[in-house]
Amino acid sequence: MQATLEYLLQRYADKTGTEQEREALMQLLRQDDSDEEAARLIGQMIAERTPRHEMPADAADAVLAAILQAGRAPVIPIGRRAGASRRLWVRRSVAAAVILLLASGAWMWLARNPRPATATGEGPEAMVADQRPGGSKARLTLDDGRTIVLDSLANGVVAKQAGATILKTGAGQLAYDPGDDGTGDVVYNTLSIPFGGQYQLVLPDGTKTWLNSGSSIRYPTAFRGAVRKIELTGEAYFEVVKNASKPFIVDVARKAEVEVLGTHFNINAYADEPAIATTLLEGSVRVTGSAARDSRRLEPGQQARIDLQGRLSVNRQADLNQVMAWKNGIFNFENADLPAVLRQLARWYDIEIVYEAGVPRREFGGKIQRDLNLSQILRILEKNNVHYRTEGRRLIIMK
Repeated sequence: MQATLEYLLQRYADKTGTEQEREALMQLLRQDDSDEEAARLIGQMIAERTPRHEMPADAADAVLAAILQAGRAPVIPIGRRAGASRRLWVRRSVAAAVILLLASGAWMWLARNPRPATATGEGPEAMVADQRPGGSKARLTLDDGRTIVLDSLANGVVAKQAGATILKTGAGQLAYDPGDDGTGDVVYNTLSIPFGGQYQLVLPDGTKTWLNSGSSIRYPTAFRGAVRKIELTGEAYFEVVKNASKPFIVDVARKAEVEVLGTHFNINAYADEPAIATTLLEGSVRVTGSAARDSRRLEPGQQARIDLQGRLSVNRQADLNQVMAWKNGIFNFENADLPAVLRQLARWYDIEIVYEAGVPRREFGGKIQRDLNLSQILRILEKNNVHYRTEGRRLIIMK
């Protein structure tokens, strides 16, 4: 059995195993007589592999506790990598799943100088209802004022305006077929994403747009004239269709303009953020601040920031993984302070954040998947000495 178990564990951790091999591994791990051998092999695998991420023991426990939904089933200690500050505990029935999860780096939480957590007497159970993660939610407002909730709307034709056909596709996108000769009236639609939602939009020229929670975009049902101009608040990622004769312009919350011909870029322009950030992934864009009319041209990998005073600066080595984390289904909290972490949670889980006695000074790092319930996130925060209580949809951060 040892050779079989070792082979299946290796295949599972490397993500090369077939469905049949994964099922065979699960069957072996459910057998009581496999505990000791499984623990030895897993410990050996951890010792032989260079870990992609290190985490404190308490944080590792918190992560696994959340994964297991704080289950009370027995756990098996599988050892600690020499010189490392992490500890892994694997329950028989989910051993392989946890190995895969940690090996792939799908969930990690790295706290800067964590201190032992103290009990507050409060927890996620105190919430009126545990908040589920956000999903595909949006509201479309037509030029005539009609509003259409897209969440549960069937695929197919949504509406027709000024010769354009508005479609909800099978991929869960909103798309436009201009369908006219370019001489009709120009009318505008607005797509609004509530907190706890996100949505994809294909603009009339084929430009692909991903909108994050609490964002909105206003655009014409057909692009006519010398430019393609839209208005954005919140956060969106764009893959713009190239058209050298018709630049694509984003009016960002009336505070900046981003001009492109064809490129991939992200704009974060939430009102509660300290700056408007435009990050270029591919192509070229020009960012202009509306206040001072300062203008900069970006190259891939750079980020332009316009602060609350209208000053424009450029970060020439932006963290693209962090910028694109939301689109890829991840929270990336690298070098983030507590307010930055909680602003993201507030938008995704549609909750209100209240600081009871000032803002605790903490810095975090690492990543967490965005498909977890809020209670799972809060357990990790509490393990990292962030104390709170809840009142309905309000998360109150305590001293």
